[in-house]
Amino acid sequence: MNRISLRKTRSLSPLSFEEVDAEIVCEDGKVFLEKRDEQGKTYTSLVESNIDFYKLITSNHVPGQYEARQLFLYTSSKCNLKCPVCYEEFDVTSEISVEQIKQILKGVKNKRVVLTGRESTCRPDIFEVIRVVAENNRAVLLTNGVKLADYDFVFRLKEVGLDSVIFSFDGFDDDVYRQMNGAALLKTKLKAFDNQAGRHQNVSIIDAGQWYKR
Repeated sequence: MNRISLRKTRSLSPLSFEEVDAEIVCEDGKVFLEKRDEQGKTYTSLVESNIDFYKLITSNHVPGQYEARQLFLYTSSKCNLKCPVCYEEFDVTSEISVEQIKQILKGVKNKRVVLTGRESTCRPDIFEVIRVVAENNRAVLLTNGVKLADYDFVFRLKEVGLDSVIFSFDGFDDDVYRQMNGAALLKTKLKAFDNQAGRHQNVSIIDAGQWYKR
């Protein structure tokens, strides 16, 4: 087995969620993340199955011309959850304005614009933000899904032009959500899925991902 160490890094312990030493390694052309918890147990996760592609996407110099097909737009530092595993330690109250978003997207067309942040739906003007993005691009909302449990909220998102939604679904056990998000959220997550599928009207409201089946 041909094993090469690529670089040192940091990760989270599955036991305490505290930072631990980790290493990116290559074995037989595949890239893995290796780390140990406080009890010495080793964890190995596949990062990329092709070492050449991994080197390409982690390089500061990409050969040839490449046109980005999607943009990530950080829209909010507010959140409606207090997740113990949250990696954002700062608390910034100022947010990018709608006018600033217009300037950023000036001349940008036919892209997937992913609205990110601690929780974009905490913005009171989120509908206006989506409307601006959707004028010339596909607006995608990255969210924890809590507010999507409100059907009227979801329907209005669609009305202003939201194309699709990406949100975390960590399991079918509330104990998992208590550990990950600090609250029992299973019913909320399932309700959010139902609302996106438009089950009140038997029509698809928002594309929530083809992998979800009830």
